Amino acid sequence: MSRKDDLERSIRDSYEIIREYEDQIRIASRPEEKARARRAIDEQWTNIEGYLAEYLPLAGGPLSEEIAQIAAHFSGPGGLSVPAGSPSQVPCQPFEPEMVWIPAGPFLMGSDTGVDSDARDIEQPQHILYLPDYYIARTPVTNAQYLACVQATDCQPPEHWKSKTPPKGEEDHPVTWISWHEAVDYCEWLAHVTRRSYRLPSEAEWEKAARGTDGRLYPWGNEWDAERCNALESGVGETTPVGAYGGRGDSPYGCTDMAGNVWEWTRSLYGTYPYDPGDGREEMDAKGRRVVRGGSFLNSRVLARCAYRPGYFPGRRMSYGCRVACSPSPGPVA
Repeated sequence: MSRKDDLERSIRDSYEIIREYEDQIRIASRPEEKARARRAIDEQWTNIEGYLAEYLPLAGGPLSEEIAQIAAHFSGPGGLSVPAGSPSQVPCQPFEPEMVWIPAGPFLMGSDTGVDSDARDIEQPQHILYLPDYYIARTPVTNAQYLACVQATDCQPPEHWKSKTPPKGEEDHPVTWISWHEAVDYCEWLAHVTRRSYRLPSEAEWEKAARGTDGRLYPWGNEWDAERCNALESGVGETTPVGAYGGRGDSPYGCTDMAGNVWEWTRSLYGTYPYDPGDGREEMDAKGRRVVRGGSFLNSRVLARCAYRPGYFPGRRMSYGCRVACSPSPGPVA
């Protein structure tokens, strides 16, 4: 047997072990049993990454569908290079979000009273902020995506779900009535099962994805239009499926539902401007209010502005959902 064949067998064997441990997690009743299985899964992923690093240069052409699916966990900018022509398997799991790349560079953060008559003091001063590149989900997390975490027993279902399932017919609506802690739990679960570094976006990452670099008031421009999003003035009165407004309400990067529908938790503590990621506001263990963004179907156009930034205590649940980010690329978790 050649070295290439031997490595391919090792990759398949390790992946099969991962699936067996995932089954154990689903049926385990004690936290220590789940923790033990997760450590074993992490060990197997580390083995697979080593096998792939040696295997891919020997592949000599497109990968099989199974190997391509496994390798996709480590692909992306800065990850392993998969041979051209291999089957595309990103995202790998049906519950993984579609991600949008936000290029590195400066953008206008906050509000200018000369442009926005609704600007609040907490949104000022408007300033130029540079961000490295990152990925952010095109849509908020849906009920169907969140359900996968609930079924894995890693997430608590929202209180209005009956029998731990979302309302019938609302599978593609954004999940809502989750706390900041539950949003973080979801991101950590998603990162673990996919081996990708999913997390909540900072409020700066959220704002750049929503408005682009030119400081526009809404994702589509400076003029309010109730036909482009689900806000109070739109008259819908409840959540709508993600992407229901098509491209009409999308941001310059193609992100949807960044104005209205549901509020979205960010990882950031509520603080004054100028925004400084090094001042402690991105500390995940720190206590205090966390920033939500985007407004909801219950709120007016003023709250749907890209720069509007209230802060709430992390245990609060209302019309709050979340959107995931990934930095610097959707590659493997460290």
